[in-house]
Amino acid sequence: MNFQIHSLAVTPFDAFFKMNDKQLQTHNIVKSIVQEANSTPCRISLKDAEVGATVLLLNHQHLQGETPFQASHAIFVTQDVQRSCPEVNQVPRAINSRIVSIRAFNKQQMMVQADIAQGLEVSDKIQLMLNDKNVEFLHLHYAKQGCYIALVTRATRAKESQESQESQESQECIKRY
Repeated sequence: MNFQIHSLAVTPFDAFFKMNDKQLQTHNIVKSIVQEANSTPCRISLKDAEVGATVLLLNHQHLQGETPFQASHAIFVTQDVQRSCPEVNQVPRAINSRIVSIRAFNKQQMMVQADIAQGLEVSDKIQLMLNDKNVEFLHLHYAKQGCYIALVTRATRAKESQESQESQESQECIKRY
């Protein structure tokens, strides 16, 4: 089963990079400079932020439905990066290089499967889960910290799902801030 990984859109986070530390604090956001390589995976670029880059650590609601699985967690986003659009069936290095929790959800946003993987196993397990007709979409999380990484859909639904996610993210950002 072909799949598409969707990074987060840039737009919901743009305004935060223009705020000072006091303003960010009112939103429970921390701005910092990356000190160590391969320590700060960005959810927009789906790459590790480079040493010296400015990043925000903030809470992101990644599952918003009326479900017991409604969820949010801390994520990093990097200033002045392009949104990643991985090729179909491509898993970016920042994901493959870590242990990943793969969570499968149905149309009602109820979790129906979960597993962990690392390296080339990530792609194989994504494809296996998406072969299940009860699975609507997947969420990837870094297994150690539990942080949300990205949405995964069947490649045939990729464009539609990405547009829907962008709309939801923008609306959620407007509601919260």
